[in-house]
Amino acid sequence: MVFLKLEIRAELENVTDLAPSGDDFEYFFKVLCNSCHEEHTKYVTLNRSEKRDISGSRGSANFVWRCGDCKKESSASFVSEPLKPYSAESNGQFATLLKMEVSWVRVYRFCSKRAMDMQRRDRH
Repeated sequence: MVFLKLEIRAELENVTDLAPSGDDFEYFFKVLCNSCHEEHTKYVTLNRSEKRDISGSRGSANFVWRCGDCKKESSASFVSEPLKPYSAESNGQFATLLKMEVSWVRVYRFCSKRAMDMQRRDRH
């Protein structure tokens, strides 16, 4: 298994925290089969709350894909860690947004299609 992490960098102004809006927040990625290098034609969605069975296994994953070319089954699962917001202390620096465990799939392009929750800084 391979572990990947997605890091983001932001310039927060009048915002103290930026975070996904919960376990049902959808992350959009482009994926590629590690066996034959076939690219999935669309962005795929992953979220922490959905699980799919892995065929021939007792396990499950947040994302399971059978390559249309070589028929190899790939999977990806979020590492179960509490969601940590991108905070004002990380302003301008890279910080980890999520970690995933992947098998036979290359997750390589993140697209932010959903808004994240923000905490506003109090003005005094």
